[in-house]
Amino acid sequence: MQQMSPSEKVEESNSGLRLLWNDLKQKLAKPRHADRIRKRRKRKEKERRAFFQDPFGYARQLLDEKRSGKLDISKEELEQYAKTHYTDAAKDTPLGSSGYIQRPPPPTIAFDTSPPRRSKLAEVLRRARLASAPRPNGLSYKFYKNCPQVAEILWRLMRVAWKKASVPAEWQQAVGVFIPKELNSTTINQFRSIALLNVEGKLFFSILARRMTNFLKDNEYVDTSCQKAGIPGFPGCTEHSAVIWEQIQRAKRERTDLHVVWLDLDNAYGSVPHKVIDYALEFFHIPSSVSTIIARYFGNFHMCFNREGSTTRWQQLEVGIAMGCAISPILFVAAFELILRGARQVVGGVRLPSGERLPALTGYMDDVTSILQTAPCTARVLKRLDELTQWARMRIKPAKSRSLSIRRGARTDGTVFMAGGERTPLLSEQPIRSLGREYTADLSDRQMGKLVQQQLGRGLARIDGSELPGKFKLWCYQFTRFQCVMWPLKVCEIPSTTVSRLDSIANTYIRKWLGLPRCFSNVGLFGKNALQLPLKSVSLGYKQEKARLVFELKESRDPAVRATAVAIRTGRRWRAQPEVTQAISRLQHRDHWESAGRPGWSRLRGTSYILVKSLKTAEKCHDRGRSGPCRTRAVHHQSCVPGQARGVDPVGGYHPQGRNLAGHLASPTGTAQLYG
Repeated sequence: MQQMSPSEKVEESNSGLRLLWNDLKQKLAKPRHADRIRKRRKRKEKERRAFFQDPFGYARQLLDEKRSGKLDISKEELEQYAKTHYTDAAKDTPLGSSGYIQRPPPPTIAFDTSPPRRSKLAEVLRRARLASAPRPNGLSYKFYKNCPQVAEILWRLMRVAWKKASVPAEWQQAVGVFIPKELNSTTINQFRSIALLNVEGKLFFSILARRMTNFLKDNEYVDTSCQKAGIPGFPGCTEHSAVIWEQIQRAKRERTDLHVVWLDLDNAYGSVPHKVIDYALEFFHIPSSVSTIIARYFGNFHMCFNREGSTTRWQQLEVGIAMGCAISPILFVAAFELILRGARQVVGGVRLPSGERLPALTGYMDDVTSILQTAPCTARVLKRLDELTQWARMRIKPAKSRSLSIRRGARTDGTVFMAGGERTPLLSEQPIRSLGREYTADLSDRQMGKLVQQQLGRGLARIDGSELPGKFKLWCYQFTRFQCVMWPLKVCEIPSTTVSRLDSIANTYIRKWLGLPRCFSNVGLFGKNALQLPLKSVSLGYKQEKARLVFELKESRDPAVRATAVAIRTGRRWRAQPEVTQAISRLQHRDHWESAGRPGWSRLRGTSYILVKSLKTAEKCHDRGRSGPCRTRAVHHQSCVPGQARGVDPVGGYHPQGRNLAGHLASPTGTAQLYG
C-alpha cells in the first residue's frame, strides 16, 4: 500500500475538521437566527410602544441631531463657576449717564394694575404644556389643570401677593440643569443652563408678563420695525430675514453700496444687570407697584445646580435673568430696547424707492443687524452701540459677529469694522446663520438647495431605518420632517426645479412605505379628485409657503416691510407673485358675478374673497420664527391619531367645502380648481 505524504495527511485532517466545523455551524445557525428574530421582535415592540406613548417625542428623538455628553466638573468647581458668573460687585453702583436717549411720552393706555382675575389664570393654565420638566416642589401644571378647587386657592394666594407686592420665597428659588449643545459635550461651555422654577410662580409672572407686553405694544413703546421678538402678532423672523436679503440683492442688481453687520451679545440673558431692568421699567412708565414686585422678585432670587445626584449650595442671582422664567423675555426686550433706541437715533437707515427709510438697526432678541449705505455711518452706529452696551455693563461678542461690504454691486473685503473693541470677522472668512438663513460669501442661496436635499435624505433614511410599520413611518415624515423642510423652502430662494427633485426623493420612500409599485403615479398619491390620502407633496407645500410669504410681506403691519416690496423669487417654472395676484383677481371677479342677480346661489357657494382676506389676516399673526422652524407640535397635531387619515392641511386653513384655500392658491394644476 502506498503511503501518504505529510501534506496529504494534513489535508485529510483539515478536511475532517472542515466537515466538523460545517456541521457545528449548521447546528448553531438556527438558534442564532431565532435569537436575531426574537431581538428584532422585541426592538419592534419597544419602538412601537414608544411611538404610541408620545408620537411627536419619538419622531423628534429619531430625527433631531444627537446631543449628548457628561459634564466633567466637580461640585466645588461648579459652585465657583456659579459664584463667578452670578455675582455682581457693582450691583449697588449707579449706572451713570447713558447719553441722550429720547424718552417716550406718557402712556395713553394705562397699565392694568388690578389683581389677577380668575379667567386669566384659567387661560394661562389652558395654554400650559403638560410635558414640562418636574419642578423643585414636585407639582406640575397637570395638577392645577385637573384640580379646579386647588387652582382657586392658588388664585386667592396670587391676589394677596399682588396686593401686598410680596413674592413668596418658594417662587424665588430655581434649580439649574445643564443641557448639552452638541455630541459628546464635556466642558461647561458646551452646555446650556435652564432654570426650573415652581409652577405657582410661573403662573403668576405669566399673567404679569402678558400685561406688560400689552402695555408696551399698545402704547408703541417698542419699535416693532426694529424689534419684533417677544411681541405677539409679528412674523419677525420672516420679515427681518426677507428685508435684509432683499437689500443685499438690490445692491447687487443696482450696483450700489451697502454695509451689513451682524452682531451678537455675549451671554445675553445672564449679563443683564438688575439696575438696567429697573431703569427700563422707569423709562417706559411702568407703574411703581409693578416695578416693586419685579424688584423684590429678583432681589432675592436664588439658584442651585443639580449634577449627577449632587446639588450645589444656593447662589443669589445678582446679575442676569433666569432662562426659563416667564417674565424674563419681555424684561430683556424692554432693557435691550433702551440700547437700540439710543443707537438708531444716530443716523438714518437706507432710503427706499418709495421714500421711506429702513431702521438703521434691526433686532430679534439679542441678534442685531445694521444695514447702512456708507461705512462712516456704520462705524458711527457701532461706536454708539458699544458705548450703550458698556453703559449697560454688557458686551458684544465679536467672534459670533460678521460684516459684509458691497461697493458698486460687488463684495469687497477692504472695509473692516470694530465691535466690542475687536475686529469684526468678514463674511468671506466664515459664513453666518441668522434667523433661519445662511449667509455666505457668494451672496446666493445655491448652497441651501443642496443642504435641504441632504437634510431631507438623512431624515428619510433615519425614518426608514426604524422598526415601525410603513404607515407609521409615513406619519413621522408627514408631521415632522416635512414641516422642518418647509421652513428653508419658505425663507430661502430655492427654485422650483430643485423642489421637484426633493419631491421625487420623498415620493420614492412614500411608495415603499405604502407597499406601492415604483410606477405608481403622483396623482394617485396626492390627487384631490377621488379617494384622498392625508398627504401633501413637497412641491405643493413649497407653493403654499411661498403664497403665504407673499401675503405676510404684502400685508405686513410694518410699513417699512411693505415699502421694501420684497421680491419672491421661485425660478422660471412657477412664480408666486403672479399666481397669487391672478387667483385673487379671479376670486373677486367670481364674487361680483355671483352677487349680480343670483343672491341665493351666492349665499350657497360662499364668498371666496372674504376667505382670502381672512387667510391674509391669519397669516400676519402666524410667527414661525418664534416657535422655530423645527417645532412641529401644532394645534391640529394634538387631535390627530397616528395612522388615522385626516384631510388636514398642516399649515393652512379650511375651505367651507373642506378644501384648503392656500393649497388651491398654489395647486399644481393652477387656480382654475377654485372655480370647479
